[in-house]
Amino acid sequence: MTNRERQRLVAHLEMTGSWLADEVSGLSPAQLQFHPAPGSWSILEVLDHLVVCEPIYWKNLHDAMNA
Repeated sequence: MTNRERQRLVAHLEMTGSWLADEVSGLSPAQLQFHPAPGSWSILEVLDHLVVCEPIYWKNLHDAMNA
């Protein structure tokens, strides 16, 4: 991966993170907690997962970029 490709990837991740907040900001609590099928995740569960995993993903990305 080239330095330019890395920069574009980081910019894309930052941009989509801000989009996500905009996309879910208008949802009601019922919409956030809705499960479309048994065993599937709700939007809120996906967001919780992203909050927990995002720092790990960023650390892994930065470690890979420095390697």
